[in-house]
Amino acid sequence: MSDVFKYPKTAGIYKLTCKNNGKFYIGKAVNIHNRLNRHRYGSMRKDGRYYFEKALIKYGWDSFEVEILETFTNFDKTNDNINLLERESYYINLFDSSNLEKGYNLCNFSTDRTGTKHSEETKLKMRKTRSEETKLKMSQSRLGKKHSDETKAKIGNGNKGRIVTGK
Repeated sequence: MSDVFKYPKTAGIYKLTCKNNGKFYIGKAVNIHNRLNRHRYGSMRKDGRYYFEKALIKYGWDSFEVEILETFTNFDKTNDNINLLERESYYINLFDSSNLEKGYNLCNFSTDRTGTKHSEETKLKMRKTRSEETKLKMSQSRLGKKHSDETKAKIGNGNKGRIVTGK
């Protein structure tokens, strides 16, 4: 278990392969060391919410082989995050890890858009490139999730003073 500490504290893309079934997960991280540590601790939970998390719990952290696919130096969370997301998507597609017979990724690209605001052109492209199957998987992955009290407060504060139309 201590092998997680040998991984870089830089941004990058990683691949976790299950030794039991050969399936793999492609992930991105602003800090690979911290992200792999979170996966390792997640494998000790009693139950998981996500497909890959459930596999980690079922097989255990030691059943996964870690491979660092790419690292980024001088990473800026605000300006470079979109590049990190694009590289993760590249590897997800390269390894076909959103094919559930081969991998644990549910989408061809990450839905995490930390620190980025998309242009209308980018939003339109994303709508066109997402298949109906992918849209359904994304929708289903969010079913039953509850917002924290802090998140509910932020949503409420963001909506204060808004006028709702169409009802």
